[in-house]
Amino acid sequence: MEPLINSKIILKLEKNGIALFKINGTIFERIKRYISSKIGLEVEKPVIVKRAYDYVGGNIRFKVVVENISSNPIENITVDLDIKEQFDVQESTQNVAILDPEESRGVDFMLVPLACGKSNVQGIVSYKDYHGDFYSSEIKPVLVQIKCPLVQSRILNMLDILKMRDKFQVSHVEIPYTGMTPQIAYRIAKDQISSLDLAEIEGSTENYSALFSGEAKITRNSILVDLSVNNQIIKIDVYMGNLKEATGFLAYIKNLINISLDYSEQITVSSEKISTKIFNTFEFGLRLLELFDLCNLRESIDELLVIIKELQIKSNSYFPELKLTEHIEKWFNELEDIQDKEIFERTYLNLQFDILAWMDDIIVFSETNSKIYFESLAIDENTKNKIFQGNKRLSDNYQQRKYIYAMNILYALMLIHKNTGLSVYNYNFTNKNLDSDLISGFLTAIQSFGSEISEKETKMEKLSYEHFEIQLSSGKYITAALISTGKPNLIIGKMINKIIREFENKYEKQLENFSGKISEFRDAGFIIEDIIK
Repeated sequence: MEPLINSKIILKLEKNGIALFKINGTIFERIKRYISSKIGLEVEKPVIVKRAYDYVGGNIRFKVVVENISSNPIENITVDLDIKEQFDVQESTQNVAILDPEESRGVDFMLVPLACGKSNVQGIVSYKDYHGDFYSSEIKPVLVQIKCPLVQSRILNMLDILKMRDKFQVSHVEIPYTGMTPQIAYRIAKDQISSLDLAEIEGSTENYSALFSGEAKITRNSILVDLSVNNQIIKIDVYMGNLKEATGFLAYIKNLINISLDYSEQITVSSEKISTKIFNTFEFGLRLLELFDLCNLRESIDELLVIIKELQIKSNSYFPELKLTEHIEKWFNELEDIQDKEIFERTYLNLQFDILAWMDDIIVFSETNSKIYFESLAIDENTKNKIFQGNKRLSDNYQQRKYIYAMNILYALMLIHKNTGLSVYNYNFTNKNLDSDLISGFLTAIQSFGSEISEKETKMEKLSYEHFEIQLSSGKYITAALISTGKPNLIIGKMINKIIREFENKYEKQLENFSGKISEFRDAGFIIEDIIK
């Protein structure tokens, strides 16, 4: 008994000269919690954490409710949210001093959407219990989606406008700007809103205000956008019956305007016409990169259509001489036709291939205009450096995406001996094995068929199928047959030619005197891996 008393697990009391013993509830509870945690038992926590969100005024109101279900008070309660880059929040941590038994308290976080998309919002609630021990409970992840509706032009009459302003809750955003006049800020904001295919009902270059109307293409919900600009702030009000759609639309507009403002602030030049072309190229290129990355993530057709529609309108305004609009419009129409159907892997890859082609066009366009600008105007080195860095960033991102695309489409590579038609080495980029002898025999037969028809040796370079392509490249002794799930680009072409050269250099004697013994080439994999990877 004495050790228990000394450790204060047992309390010794005395009443009327009689010794009484009592279990120390506080110490006992701590021991119970400690042992439970060590042996893996779930410790009963004194709180319940609930969370929910709704759409308010163009923002997300995220509510966390903490309920004390214990028989004792808890205190020093901290609610800490883990916010993704998709949102901005003024305070990600809020505190509650104390909660008595059976009390609950809700705290609200106002999340400002910065872009469309889906993100998990989660966090931790930490607190101190009645015994002075600190604990934490998880705010379980909840997927918050900011969906940007695809819109189309629709002119509303004045009565409809008045009804919308009276009936619908307004979603509002204010975008600060610096380093430019209200006139330039107004033009930037107006151009970005116009690029979404909304109808301009009225506008004033004197008051820097404009009113646009349209409707969501899928739900047919009417939309009203009110733009005004003063000395430091761009203000946008969106009226829409569906707050979820309004929040997504407002986030999308805000993102477009912020991108344009960033580039406009970076490039201050004396020749507005040329600098605007360069600025438009940087902005357009960034949107192309975002579209490429959406394809890489295999996002829904709805997500792709929103950006493609924007690019279609802007390409006609920014680069009419490049003829991009008709190609982009073709993609918009094709994807819109299959909006409710399954989208194949090859469709994403074909779109990425065309995006890279468009990127190539606008990079040449930007570099050409930059050269004209540098040669014809006296500019400061700081501005020149910013334009140079913008072009370099555009080019670097382009090269990176070209490599990503190339790696994504590689399926298999066969090295075929030209004289015998036998596959001497086969390399799979996926975990699927192909019958290399069957395919090499098929390719040899097709090539022989072409020679038979033309009555002379015919060189076959490519076979295209619905979901894959076969690209043929020849050396002195071998033909490389690359099977890919998309159209091969120049990066792949250079890689294959290098593989042929190094393979023939290493195995020249074996290839020249080939006897059908393919085991002589079994170590050739490192040549391919060194070049491809």
